[in-house]
Amino acid sequence: AALEDLPHVRKCVELNGRMRKKLREGLLRMGLAPVPSQANFVYFEVPGAADLYQELLRKGVIVRPMGPGALRVTTGTEEETANFLEIFQELRMARGTERP
Repeated sequence: AALEDLPHVRKCVELNGRMRKKLREGLLRMGLAPVPSQANFVYFEVPGAADLYQELLRKGVIVRPMGPGALRVTTGTEEETANFLEIFQELRMARGTERP
């Protein structure tokens, strides 16, 4: 039924595109190189990914580990996306791997 609701589908596609762009731009500002995507997630390599994954979980942020050196972040709402970027940046700064 949801797929037949074209206004809902358009709204979801538009939100996905905006949040994917916001994630990508935020990660680029942090000096990371997210892989271009047309999906509902952004993949990026980051030093200490396994530890960052665990630290994010402890803060209530769920991402997907992609081996020892990469993470995958699914797009969400404006609030969820902003929350991820803020917490992720704080964790990296605390580790000394983020520029101010």
